[in-house]
Amino acid sequence: MSLVETIKQTTVCCLISFVSLTAFAVEFDSSLTATTQWWINTNDGSSQALNLTLLPEFQFDFDDGWRIKSIVRGRLEAISGMQIDDLNRHAYSQYSKPVQMYDAVELELRELYLQGNVGDIFIKLGKQQVVWGKADGLHVLDIVDPQSFREFILDKFESSRIPLWTVNIEWSLGDWDTQFLWIPDLTFHSLPKPQARFAFTSPELAPGAPAGVNVNLEPAKRPNNPLLDSDVGLRVATFWKGWDVTLNYLFQFNNLPVFRQRVSLAGNQPLVTIHPEYERTHVLGSTFSNAFSDWVIRGEIVYFSDHYFIARNPLSMQGVI
Repeated sequence: MSLVETIKQTTVCCLISFVSLTAFAVEFDSSLTATTQWWINTNDGSSQALNLTLLPEFQFDFDDGWRIKSIVRGRLEAISGMQIDDLNRHAYSQYSKPVQMYDAVELELRELYLQGNVGDIFIKLGKQQVVWGKADGLHVLDIVDPQSFREFILDKFESSRIPLWTVNIEWSLGDWDTQFLWIPDLTFHSLPKPQARFAFTSPELAPGAPAGVNVNLEPAKRPNNPLLDSDVGLRVATFWKGWDVTLNYLFQFNNLPVFRQRVSLAGNQPLVTIHPEYERTHVLGSTFSNAFSDWVIRGEIVYFSDHYFIARNPLSMQGVI
């Protein structure tokens, strides 16, 4: 049994045990949100997307302050190019991958977690979203969870983020609030396939080839050890001279693969083999915000120890720098 499966089953067992122990001291709440979208091409009147999304949510609040929350998302997409098979599902771990019911229907567990306090320590265990950063409409430091690009960058962040199985622990040290993250869920950005409505065409993200050159794109090489390949994060926050300040550190695999290339000859024709793989990076960041009368200033700064880009010359350094 893998580590993520162990955490998943442990979370479910904790939920069941917790419910059984406190069955007579619980407040239950539920809701159902339904949304629909219809996108029309204004040039020819054709439908570009037609979907229905159902979002049932369940919450159990116990007298001792503990909470269990679950969110499931069901999606029906009628138009080809926006369906589940139009996304790269290889980017998901098997524990976070949406379930394909039919070609046009998918079911995804969005959240399932147990949260509460043990003394002065806050614990949140299970599948959840973790949001870092203060910028509006930008993913500067908000990079803990990967993202689905089914709708490019048009979808809301809370909908496009891919929640991960995470151990989230928070506590206070003097004037500092501290958060520790351990994420053994090896899920990355889910990118559209070439035939999808929002397929990437930028040469920085979708390497092309000159006319007459054959290309063989291999599946991305994924890390496969949830223990040794886990992401780990630490954030400390404080209030200093009127400023809300955080210092952030994240040791993670970059959520976009590196497209390394190898050129060979197949008969008399050149062949470019692209073998994507995920690379580690250290992320150091900080956020700050303050209010001055009617003005609010918010900012973020991030440094990546290693970041890879497709080179202009595919023959040098395996096509990446």
